[in-house]
Amino acid sequence: MADMPGWDRAVAAAEKVLGKDAEIPKPKGNIDKAVANEGKQWNDFVKAREGLEEEVLALVDASQQVADAIEQFRDVISENAFGLDLKKKDDLKKIQEARKIMLGLLDKHIAMVKNNAKNERELNRHLANIGNYRQGTL
Repeated sequence: MADMPGWDRAVAAAEKVLGKDAEIPKPKGNIDKAVANEGKQWNDFVKAREGLEEEVLALVDASQQVADAIEQFRDVISENAFGLDLKKKDDLKKIQEARKIMLGLLDKHIAMVKNNAKNERELNRHLANIGNYRQGTL
């Protein structure tokens, strides 16, 4: 078993204990194949995790862009008179009520997008922590 360091020493030590008439089974070739496959799968996993980290960071950036765009539009709505006259009491009341309706919805969406970005950053922390995991090798 070329891929299991120390096996030859373990066999030699066991033979000393058992005596020269003992018959120690030979390892099957599928162990070496399995060890090689595990190494390949580990490398594939590392690449996938790194790719996922990049995707999550891009998602965080995209979420922030959405929040920024909605906030900019919110600023437009909060100052807009909608073609009415701010000096007229009746128009002012309509403007304020319309702003309240639209700003409420925009604020709700801004909060949701910012919460998504917070969750995405949390996910990225977990992915980074997975990166600290080290697999033992044979």
